[in-house]
Amino acid sequence: MSTISAVFLQVTTHVTLYFSLLIIGAMFTAAVGVSIFSFYLDEYWEDEDYRNELRYGRRKKRNNKQQKV
Repeated sequence: MSTISAVFLQVTTHVTLYFSLLIIGAMFTAAVGVSIFSFYLDEYWEDEDYRNELRYGRRKKRNNKQQKV
């Protein structure tokens, strides 16, 4: 009987370890996704100059500065 309970304990330990690693990996993946999404919202949608720089490059920004002077 003791060998059966030892094997059962060993299997449950491995299952617990794998489940814990799965949960930690899912939390890490979610954290990376949230940080990318928050950067996208804050830096891209809130900053019009940054969007225009990405869209047109630095040339357009320099041309606008030269025209304003």
